Amino acid sequence: MGPRLSKSGLALLTYSFLVSITYFVASEVYPDAFDIVTLALKPTCVNRQMVTSVNKFILPQPRNVHIIANRGCDVFETFGENVICYQEDTLVPSLNATFVSMWFSTRVKDHPAQIDAKRIQQRSTWFFQQFMKLAAAAHIPGLSEYFVIFDSDMIALRPLTWFLPLNATSHLDDEKPRLPASAQQPYPAVRPVPGKSEDGCVNPHSFRMLVNVGGWLPKYGYMRTYELLTGRSIIYGHDNTSLVAHSTVVYKPYMAEFLESITMEKYRDITHGWILSIIDAVLDLQADTAPLNNRWRNIPLETNEVVMGFSEFWSYLSWVQDLYPCAFRQAAQRTWTRMPSQFPRTLSIAVKVDEKNYIDVCCPTADGIRATREHGLYFTGYELGHLRYCNYHHEAFHDGYAAWYQAT
Repeated sequence: MGPRLSKSGLALLTYSFLVSITYFVASEVYPDAFDIVTLALKPTCVNRQMVTSVNKFILPQPRNVHIIANRGCDVFETFGENVICYQEDTLVPSLNATFVSMWFSTRVKDHPAQIDAKRIQQRSTWFFQQFMKLAAAAHIPGLSEYFVIFDSDMIALRPLTWFLPLNATSHLDDEKPRLPASAQQPYPAVRPVPGKSEDGCVNPHSFRMLVNVGGWLPKYGYMRTYELLTGRSIIYGHDNTSLVAHSTVVYKPYMAEFLESITMEKYRDITHGWILSIIDAVLDLQADTAPLNNRWRNIPLETNEVVMGFSEFWSYLSWVQDLYPCAFRQAAQRTWTRMPSQFPRTLSIAVKVDEKNYIDVCCPTADGIRATREHGLYFTGYELGHLRYCNYHHEAFHDGYAAWYQAT
């Protein structure tokens, strides 16, 4: 009698077979070339796991994983043979965190309302990261026409794609979709873009693109800025959530159209005029050119909403769904989570920082990833910055955080 597979070995073999079948059957709907783009502060065990997971699970197989980093590019490029890293302050000419901070500082001084200028300026790095994601399409050398921006603290859990067959199953409002129980389908059940007619819409792609739902909603920050920039109402998920799902699929020509469309007339001849337009909209400094149908006009501006004043994902996805509804489908339900089912825990090993002191670290583990996958989710976040016991911000980890650790 030949050797027998254990249950776990058989399950792994079956899983790998289903992944290969999924790719073979659906390959005709995928773009010819496809890349991943992400931003990161420094190399960590989380973004190492992110790179491993997207190369293993995202369909089609990413040609390159482009990482825009504040520091540690030499380490990032050891995470995978297809990783290409760029220093964030040199990739896009004249766009860096200092530039964005200075512009916010200058424009806040012109604001008549009683808002916390210091707090808003401190938030400028967060806005800078959003601007970099939007600028990537035009500035990363050789970037594919279709790419997915995937946040660096997210981890793919199973085969998944943002490219749908034209006949992908749609669910009606009175139907309850179910998350997949296996790897046989790398995308969820979907719905048409809510409230949008597809009459006269022509889809130039051989597939439709997936929009994930289930994002967090501010009081009005994201929505108000979008309407000021476009004169259009933002498009919600069919479940009345935002589309801030820590990932989005981008088609480069659509991104170029979007950025041109939100650029105010006074900034048309200025490099990165769309960035200046966004900042003015966030601070509500374009009263003379703002759309007349803006429903947020009479709501007092609050600092809490200014610091959450723009979403790169939701703004782009609203604009493309509005203009090209037949090219997109929304997920029928949320298929991702910001935190794994097992809350991040410190590892059984610690990092030695000097002769006497060791520091605990938190990293994704195989058991934790498996437990979250069993909930039927496609990807999960693994955010460490808000968990004090993980010591993410400790000075010992200025240049990297346990980037040597890999869940096995």
